Amino acid sequence: MNKTTIMKYTLLAFTMFGLAALAQAKPTAEEIIQKVDDNLSSDNRIMETSITIHGRRSSRTLTLKHTP
Repeated sequence: MNKTTIMKYTLLAFTMFGLAALAQAKPTAEEIIQKVDDNLSSDNRIMETSITIHGRRSSRTLTLKHTP
């Protein structure tokens, strides 16, 4: 075998492996949505809520920090 024949077989093998990788099962819509939901939520998040109360003489702000 010469170099060009070896290169052709190598190229053919890489092409076949590439096509096999593309032919894998595609995810369903439910699987995609589940993956998006998993990426959007976190186990170490900190939520902070604040409210400002305006009175006659002054205003005050109450803040609540919540960790799950």
